[in-house]
Amino acid sequence: MRQDNITLIEAIKRIATARNCKSLALNLVPTLSLLIKADAIIFLRLLRGDDAFEVAAESPENCKQSRLDIIKHASGYPCVKSDSGMMDCWARREVMSEETSGEISGEIRHLFPIDINNKFIGMLAIYGSIEVGCLQDFLYVYCNFMAVLDDNEHDTLTGLLNRKTFDLHIDALITDAGIKEAISFDEGTERRKESDAKIDWLCILDIDYFKRVNDQFGHIVGDEVLLLFSQKMKLAFRNNDMLFRYGGEEFIVVMAPTNEVDAMKVVERFRQQLALFEFPQIGRVTVSVGMVSIGSQEPASTVLELADQALYYAKEHGRNKVCNYHRLIEAGLLEERNYAGAIELF
Repeated sequence: MRQDNITLIEAIKRIATARNCKSLALNLVPTLSLLIKADAIIFLRLLRGDDAFEVAAESPENCKQSRLDIIKHASGYPCVKSDSGMMDCWARREVMSEETSGEISGEIRHLFPIDINNKFIGMLAIYGSIEVGCLQDFLYVYCNFMAVLDDNEHDTLTGLLNRKTFDLHIDALITDAGIKEAISFDEGTERRKESDAKIDWLCILDIDYFKRVNDQFGHIVGDEVLLLFSQKMKLAFRNNDMLFRYGGEEFIVVMAPTNEVDAMKVVERFRQQLALFEFPQIGRVTVSVGMVSIGSQEPASTVLELADQALYYAKEHGRNKVCNYHRLIEAGLLEERNYAGAIELF
């Protein structure tokens, strides 16, 4: 271990300052780059509902280019082609050390599984000569701390992020979206057309007639519906989309930057797939969705109210449909007005 820059205790204190899983994950690679002397450190995150990995963080920058086989995932995002060592690390949940034979041959690669609450979320690929045992001890503390934060941030039944986490982070998400929107302006020119621009989207999803499910079949069956619904959300949306159970049968998706056409395609595909699924004991279940772009500088309460307005329109006009707030305004189906009150979801 390196003693010139940071000690093991200091490294633990550094990660212990994190107050949520996202900041803790972002701190891991930078902290390790100070703690150990390695040629390269890469955090490979498992893509949701898949057996592929994406590079979540790396040190030094672009060290992945000569060490990993980067391919295009079905979602359109770049991902890492898994090799036998990665698959063994995943399957065995054990550290795998081997000599590389790629562009940089003869380099030692160590793969450390990252397992949070008995759930494999990815692995650390560390290249070079290191003290494996000491690093394992550090990662043991790291994973235990991550597990505590993970429990606090996620809904117990569905495993999705909970409302508390949404409330804590929505302002930051909207601020980030505003920054991205500002970057989308070309100097001295008008903004690109909204249909082509990649912006963030917020969707409110509400299971149709869910109260009838609980009343007719009981809350145990109702919980099973919520669980299966959330599982289908995880499969339908992209790894970088944030999925929340907002409360009861209400869910929120904060979609990573994409253009309006593609955003609608993803949400509409989920709606269609859900409508065809046979839920045990009760049969078909549908969902109504209201969506709005969050690329503006509006406060969180306003963004939520606009999405809720679109959701209410969907429910009042047949349910089992996706309504885009901006298109409803454009078509004259909703009246644009200022919102100042609290959100009420249906």
